Amino acid sequence: DDKMVWFFSRLGYSTPLGFANDEEWKELRMASGKQTLPQNVNSYIPGMNNILQRFTSYLRANRDEKGCVKDIYKLIIKLLVELSAKFVYNKDLGVIDSSSDDKETLAFIQAVQTYLGSILKVGISLPLFKIFPTKLYRDLNVAIKEMHRFSNKIAEELLARRPSSDGAVGLLEQWLVEGKLSKDRAIVLSIDVFTTGVDTTANTATFMLHAIATNPEVQERLHAEISSVLGDSRLPTAEDLAAMPYVKGTVKE
Repeated sequence: DDKMVWFFSRLGYSTPLGFANDEEWKELRMASGKQTLPQNVNSYIPGMNNILQRFTSYLRANRDEKGCVKDIYKLIIKLLVELSAKFVYNKDLGVIDSSSDDKETLAFIQAVQTYLGSILKVGISLPLFKIFPTKLYRDLNVAIKEMHRFSNKIAEELLARRPSSDGAVGLLEQWLVEGKLSKDRAIVLSIDVFTTGVDTTANTATFMLHAIATNPEVQERLHAEISSVLGDSRLPTAEDLAAMPYVKGTVKE
């Protein structure tokens, strides 16, 4: 969207992948492609499993007398913020149960929420912000700068130490180590992956849960397939996910 390109250019930042066009998009996509291939993404499954265990424990502890959880979409947003932070920064933010009291982390989360809530407004509104600083411009300005500040701090910490040797490496660190992207480009791309991962996946997951809840025969078939592969308590691996075609088909549909 040209309006968002203008926003990032005005603030002195590179255009994110999600808003880039033509050769700029192609260059970014090629430079970042290897890290998002399935074999690399699969290495994050153990860390994702830990986050999902915390999430399900939180849901069980916060059900009402009817066994229901209110406003599941907001909780899924928190889950996706945590999962995306693990994937992109290899960082636990502690937002699922609101255990984090770190002011920088809380400011970053607020910035992400403001950003996601503002980009749609930019797309449908008159570009008055190009003439004078509207509230939308001011809010988005603060949010984008805060996301860059947070990501830049992580990048500086990563560059100041030796690469991780325990296999727990976020996307941002991989891009910095590989060196095909400048630090600024790597930061922009990390923010892009983080925000789009939260936004699109939260919507998909919420819709999927609603569809499953209103189609009990699908829910039963899903449960049967998962139980046949994992049993009662084993956490899934990449191989397990490949062995559950109905689960994958349900997500895609």
